[in-house]
Amino acid sequence: MEDKEEKIRTLLRKVDLVKLNELQSKTMIKPITKEEIEEVIKQLKNNKSSGIDKFPREFYRCFKEDLIPLLQRVFNYALSEKDPPKTWSEAKISVIPKEGKDPTLCASYRPISLLCNNVNIGQIRQNLYLDIKEHIILEEV
Repeated sequence: MEDKEEKIRTLLRKVDLVKLNELQSKTMIKPITKEEIEEVIKQLKNNKSSGIDKFPREFYRCFKEDLIPLLQRVFNYALSEKDPPKTWSEAKISVIPKEGKDPTLCASYRPISLLCNNVNIGQIRQNLYLDIKEHIILEEV
């Protein structure tokens, strides 16, 4: 684990990254709340393909009362220990034909990656990140 972290640090030293201030940094790594998870579950769109876990998004909505505490534990463990579940890096890749293209050519298809839906739910801080990114960009201008 240490070797991996050192490689990441070495790479990041070479890149000119904008630094978050202390408040922004603490906000990004604070424990994930049940309310945050519930809000993301509410925003999940119905009738989307399930990923490798085979659970449709409607499953999370239907059983949210039972799932939210479990998801909260998993997300916060991943956040605090920097050790996400292996399934978060797995995907089911499907190809979709492009309209009007020759179906005998590989270039006539676009790949899509279907992730576990709990990965989609795990993007809880995505909007917060976008807000911070917008703030950083505005500060630099």
